[in-house]
Amino acid sequence: MRVLKRNPWLTGLGTVLSLLGLWWGSAQADATTDQLASVLFFPKVIADGTRDTLIQITNSTSMVQTIHCEYINGSGRCSVNGNICSVNADCPAGQACDAIQGVTWGLSDFEFSLTRQQPFVWRASTGRQPNDPSDTFSPGECQADGLSQKCPGSTDDITSAISPTAAGFRGQLVCYTTDGASDNPLGADAIHGEAMIETLGQTQISQYNAIGIVSLDPVTSGAIVMDGSEYNACPESLTLTHYADGATDLVAGAPSTVKTEITLVPCTIDIENARPTTVAAQFAIFDEFENHFGGSRSASVTFTCWYNNTLGRINTNFTVGTLGSSFAKTTVRPANGLRCTTNTTIVCTDDADCGGNGGEFNTCRATSGILAVAEEFHNANSINTTRIGVDAINLHFSAGNRGRCLVPNVGLTDVNCITDGDCDPGQVCATDTINTLATP
Repeated sequence: MRVLKRNPWLTGLGTVLSLLGLWWGSAQADATTDQLASVLFFPKVIADGTRDTLIQITNSTSMVQTIHCEYINGSGRCSVNGNICSVNADCPAGQACDAIQGVTWGLSDFEFSLTRQQPFVWRASTGRQPNDPSDTFSPGECQADGLSQKCPGSTDDITSAISPTAAGFRGQLVCYTTDGASDNPLGADAIHGEAMIETLGQTQISQYNAIGIVSLDPVTSGAIVMDGSEYNACPESLTLTHYADGATDLVAGAPSTVKTEITLVPCTIDIENARPTTVAAQFAIFDEFENHFGGSRSASVTFTCWYNNTLGRINTNFTVGTLGSSFAKTTVRPANGLRCTTNTTIVCTDDADCGGNGGEFNTCRATSGILAVAEEFHNANSINTTRIGVDAINLHFSAGNRGRCLVPNVGLTDVNCITDGDCDPGQVCATDTINTLATP
């Protein structure tokens, strides 16, 4: 779904995109942005000094819920000047964007309890302090509390507090319901969330809904297994309808142009061992006349942990000059290959390629699934980056879901599976897992 800042100039844009939305069809996958869930992914959280993010999680049930969250820092630093970056193109020529976390996830966790039918909100850069019952707030406003803030929305446990993100944070937030006592994930399907990204010092705000994973049973195992048995599976693919990069803004008119930024995160996360996940994402591009730009006219990118870039910098096939049309439809899916579980940068064909013959930590598994959000930046012209508008976009989940047998380097079959044993020889079961701190 698409959530827009309520600016007058966006009204016409919404009409255009509603028409283009006819491409989308009906949802097929089991991830959700508009239903209660047990796991929430916020793929894009920015608190880097130029932008900040307001997070809201709501308990929509009549039961108290305990929520465990993990910030995952995907930001880097330019190799010479030390500026904050996401990809090499963010740095001056000759400099690389070095991941500040090296070969591990940059994790920071916290936990809080939510009262019945209550929202809970905080600012990423400041976190929030526990509320005192005597606190009062102006409607919808946070108030300063030292270096942190207090915000509307009560918690059942007034000791609940949210730490601020690390300085220069660019990354994601993952939250899930737990049993409270042992921190085991609990399939409660009780929460939904929203993220609002603000450009500091300006009035530019964009908002998207958290991506939810629904549980199928009230499971309390230590791992969140998204195999269609305990939790719904991640989508097989994602679809985005967007302006061609650099196209003229059809509402504001020339010389205003539009660029689209996409943020990708893996479905599989190893929190327990802080092992990062590497995924190869493939993009199938269609112009507004539904011509498919296959082969050399498509695109791909391999990323670890977190990826954020404009479409035009990923590949010139996304630009208006190459597409020859103002709009495009792009399908994003993980590559159909296999990677080692201990080091997902290694492409493998069997367990022996991963240094072992099976076991929990040295297996050759299907590459992780992908989740994503996007943002459109409407600029004054193609040279001047002064923004006249911005909006966030929830991608459409399409073409079914994972949790099916995979023929390596070919694709998913129609056979549902939970383990490799459910598949034919030579095939693997494509499922995703979040190994939590409570994983045995």
